[in-house]
Amino acid sequence: MVIPDDMTFEMAASFTINYLTAYFSLFHLGGLRAGAAVLIHSAAGGVGWAATQLAKTIPGVYVFGTASLHKHGAISENGVDHPIHHDQDYQKEVLDQRPQGVNIVLDNLSGVDFTKSQELLEPLGKVVLIGARGMLGSEHRSLWCVFKTWWTTKNVSPYSLIMNNYAVAGFNLNELRKKDPAIFRQTWEKILEMIRVGKLQPCIDSVWQFDQIAEAYKQLVERKNIGKVIIRP
Repeated sequence: MVIPDDMTFEMAASFTINYLTAYFSLFHLGGLRAGAAVLIHSAAGGVGWAATQLAKTIPGVYVFGTASLHKHGAISENGVDHPIHHDQDYQKEVLDQRPQGVNIVLDNLSGVDFTKSQELLEPLGKVVLIGARGMLGSEHRSLWCVFKTWWTTKNVSPYSLIMNNYAVAGFNLNELRKKDPAIFRQTWEKILEMIRVGKLQPCIDSVWQFDQIAEAYKQLVERKNIGKVIIRP
């Protein structure tokens, strides 16, 4: 993709991965519709920020979003209706507000949260997996966390899906780009136009030089960012 002449590198980097991942996850896989309820994990992160804005382009959509307490003001301004501290019992928070559950869970955590996500779905709901943040421990990948995540997500029971009337989907933007470049480009152009007319507002948390990549990664792992962390080549 070529960066438009009227757009900076930072702006282009801030929306391509995040907004396309959120768009395909919510609309193509999640089937987002008017009046739906959505739980977005890491709502202050790049994809979570994008997903909140995209969800709010549909009338009557109610958004639950998890984030650190000091980020609740920012995610509320971005469109989250019910912010939840990521260390709280978000299952209880969601079900207290909406006993029937939600239509879509956008899950970038995986691990034990994968089971919790399924338990929050109302009939005909969907969990869309877009990452496995639960595999990260401190500044490095923890082998124990990797094993725990694999163990808790290695099987999706067909019987459970049938009896509970819900679906589980996964999304990888890079694989989609390689296998269907046409829909990638079409959606990229659609998102770009929505940004140009002001329907979407990407958020850049910080910009780092390539030799600062370790510090940038630490910013993400320690959950200090609000929006996209960008590395300049």
